[in-house]
Formats: sequence, C-alpha cells, structure tokens
Amino acid sequence: MDRGMMIEQIMDFVEQHRESHASRNVFRRILGTYPEKVDRGLLSDLQKGLEDAEPDVVEACYYIIK
Repeated sequence: MDRGMMIEQIMDFVEQHRESHASRNVFRRILGTYPEKVDRGLLSDLQKGLEDAEPDVVEACYYIIK
C-alpha cells in the first residue's frame, strides 16, 4: 500500500478513536508519549511525525490500527 494512503488511514482512525489503545500506541511510537488532551495541534504534530518517520515505522503504525 502507498505510504500516503497508510498515513491518511492512520490519521482518520486516530481522529475517530482518540482514546483507543491503538491510537495511544501510535502516539507513543511517533511522539514518544500519549497526551492528556488530543487537539488539532497535536493531530498536526502526529501527521508531521508520520510523514517524517521511516517507512517501516509508518507501516507498523498502520498495522496497529488495522
């Protein structure tokens, strides 16, 4: 699957399921922590982190949410 599509699906999942175990794992893997409150700025940071991440990290996050 295309990297951009994976990032888009990860972001869609995290936005819809902010408190899920999978979303928490994605935040921890990309940002190093799970914040108390998820807002637009933090989602933007997550997307930038995913775009800057190594391909295998993006793929791992994709399979976490699937």
